[in-house]
Amino acid sequence: MDLSYYMHVAPYTVSHKALLSRVFRLFRTMGLRHLIVVNHRNRVVGMITRKDLAHCEERIQKSRREARLRTVQVLVSLLALSVIAKYPFFSL
Repeated sequence: MDLSYYMHVAPYTVSHKALLSRVFRLFRTMGLRHLIVVNHRNRVVGMITRKDLAHCEERIQKSRREARLRTVQVLVSLLALSVIAKYPFFSL
């Protein structure tokens, strides 16, 4: 079966060392569904799909929310320590 009619002669590729921000930008600007990942010898080592990116984006957002929460927790802890240092008779 000849599938050459359905194949793209020069598909978009990305290096296996490419930044995630570049991959997001390629998908967004080019409207890609798949992106081939190649190594330093231009050999295919994998493929990234829209679904992969959506899953990755969810994990990044979750990490950012957790980081913000940790930042708030650290800030509250520092404030509590400064209150205790300023007013040693006050305990939390």
